[in-house]
Amino acid sequence: MKRLLLMGFMLLFSLNMLVEPNSARAETQEHRVSQSQVKFENEFRRLWMDHVLWTSNYITSATTAGSEDQKQVLTRLLKNQEDIGNAVKPIYGEEAGNRLTDLLKEHIVIAGKIVDAAKTGKKALVNQLNKE
Repeated sequence: MKRLLLMGFMLLFSLNMLVEPNSARAETQEHRVSQSQVKFENEFRRLWMDHVLWTSNYITSATTAGSEDQKQVLTRLLKNQEDIGNAVKPIYGEEAGNRLTDLLKEHIVIAGKIVDAAKTGKKALVNQLNKE
């Protein structure tokens, strides 16, 4: 899990470096942001806010006794991962978007297993899954 998270953060960090201007380079011209860049950044920000919201909803649903919406919330959370991958495709290409989607979904599935193991008191399984 830690290795997967590290890989995901490294991918997101490298994607961010490609979008942002190089601050070490001295620029004499004024930096202007295009409408499409503003639109992308706002959409991407919204998708990550949705990610936080659906992740929180999933944890609440998964740990609340008698909750009947866990499967529906998980489905929506996994859809959010697809939305994030699709958002980067116009800039980074189909392959990069698909790979990001796969990594994010893998992260969510492992996190779901960790929540289930923790809920049932399976500490050894939680530790094992955290190493994936």
